[in-house]
Amino acid sequence: MKQIDLEALRKERNISNPFSRYLGITVEKLEVGHAEAVLPMKPEIMNPIGSAHGGAIFAIADIAASFAVVSHGVLATTSSCDIHYLNAPREGEELITATADVIKSGKRLMISSVDVKSGSGRLVARATVTHAVIGELNLPE
Repeated sequence: MKQIDLEALRKERNISNPFSRYLGITVEKLEVGHAEAVLPMKPEIMNPIGSAHGGAIFAIADIAASFAVVSHGVLATTSSCDIHYLNAPREGEELITATADVIKSGKRLMISSVDVKSGSGRLVARATVTHAVIGELNLPE
């Protein structure tokens, strides 16, 4: 694996992903094979029953996993995700957090485990995300 500046990668990817910016998801911590992301609870991500929409929860899990994977110096795209919704983050909680760890790093596939938690620390969802490796990351070292 080539050496990359993880802090520069974290900043660049936070800026260059319009979907993440639209939702307000930012990755706050990036290490090789590990990423931590946050999503502010705001009206735009709520569903009609007063909890965060499952799509927003899926998005933060997928984005955190993607950062954990690219920290290995590869370009990759999500090929599958298995997510279990366990508790609903409710209005009044400030943040949703996602912690992703690469658990299998192969030449063609990489698999991450992601825990999504509410602002109070309750486990909201657990996901297993598979990424297909499609190339090498091209960033200045």
